[in-house]
Amino acid sequence: MGTPRFAVPVLEAIADAGHEVALVITQPDRPGGRGLRTGSSPVKAFAETRGLSVAQPATGSELYKVLKEARAEVGAVAAYGRLIGPKTLALPKGGCLAVHPSLLPKYRGAAPIQRALMAGEEITGVTIIQVTPTFDAGPILAQAPLAVEPDETAGSLHDRLARLGADLMVETLSELASGALRQRAQDESKVTYAPLIAPEDERLDFHRPGRDLANQVRALNPWPGCRTVRRGKDLKVWRAVARPPGEGLAPGTVAGLGPHGLEVACGAGTDRVALTEVQPAGGRRMRADEYARGHRLQAGEVLGEPRPV
Repeated sequence: MGTPRFAVPVLEAIADAGHEVALVITQPDRPGGRGLRTGSSPVKAFAETRGLSVAQPATGSELYKVLKEARAEVGAVAAYGRLIGPKTLALPKGGCLAVHPSLLPKYRGAAPIQRALMAGEEITGVTIIQVTPTFDAGPILAQAPLAVEPDETAGSLHDRLARLGADLMVETLSELASGALRQRAQDESKVTYAPLIAPEDERLDFHRPGRDLANQVRALNPWPGCRTVRRGKDLKVWRAVARPPGEGLAPGTVAGLGPHGLEVACGAGTDRVALTEVQPAGGRRMRADEYARGHRLQAGEVLGEPRPV
């Protein structure tokens, strides 16, 4: 059971390991992209290339029916996107196993990769849990840590975690088949949450420290991107790095254009963040120095929106 691109390596690894994939369950086709054309999920598209049977139940009762008819011994879940009821979870005799891209109980929720990067985590990982009716709260069956690279974006981390999760799922299924699988409860006192990315998460607040801003930018790359405002128009920021302190300036003030990009005062005013890749409204992504020259950006200009009172 899976829907987005994160789930494709999991399905591929299970099939390549020699398991019989009785059924692939994914979300119904939905309009999306330019023109809102109805399209298949990445999981459905991949399953069709392998000749696997696909079901797209729209309701919980339909999900129960198709899973019951599949007579699967175990369910493998990866970003399916739907709460699975207790009656459905009880159908496979081995239960349903889910891969989650964090070291649970940290970062339960819909955006664990982005939230881990925003928090500046140096270590993250994947967890295989037994699925329960409560999202991401089931017993832990296996975990694998992964070091976060200093310049890692959500896109690159997503891909590495997907591959790691696929390998760990296959290992866990093997342990289940051999009877060697053990589980442990999550420590509820250590639970943290990773809620969906909201529009306010995109806005760069230059009153925050440079390192926090750089982490925010990489956490929202490639989607949805961070933004600031210059002369009343949105300016997307795709890459940024924290820089050493400088003279005191009002947060958001352009301190200058250096080899590391467009340096902006932040934090208490002496902190610095360098914007290295930006995108003006209606334009393309470009290096910050290219933007500064083409749009006549000068030192002393102030970026950002007024802070809410």
